[in-house]
Amino acid sequence: MAGKMTLKGVPEFTRTVKALATIFPKSARRGLYLGLELVMTDSKRNYVPVDKGVLRASGFVTMDEDEKKIRATIGFGGPAGSGNTNGESNAEDVNYAVIQHENMDFAHKVGEAKFLERPLFQGIPMIGEKIVQTIKKDTGM
Repeated sequence: MAGKMTLKGVPEFTRTVKALATIFPKSARRGLYLGLELVMTDSKRNYVPVDKGVLRASGFVTMDEDEKKIRATIGFGGPAGSGNTNGESNAEDVNYAVIQHENMDFAHKVGEAKFLERPLFQGIPMIGEKIVQTIKKDTGM
């Protein structure tokens, strides 16, 4: 989504990721990416509203370009919206994803509001486990 969301209130998760990232930064980065991809898959399959599929197709996971940082972005959006039909495309972000995500009054035939927030918060333990699994695999532990 075009807006920025930061996970707070999960101190154990944050401490564990930071400790692992310090010792095994490349593996922790890869594990975080893999865990977030699983969250994205869950969101697309089970939560994101679908009319023509533009919003679902706009989902992304990216890692910070600085390989020393264990930071990722997960979201939906960009130039998705009413102009992206019949081969036309918007040139700029129209906040379509944010509007769909935040408006609890929309009656979606498929999907629901909070389509990224719900699977992300539910997926926090799985993301941590994916980081641990990746470190174990990479180090042979």
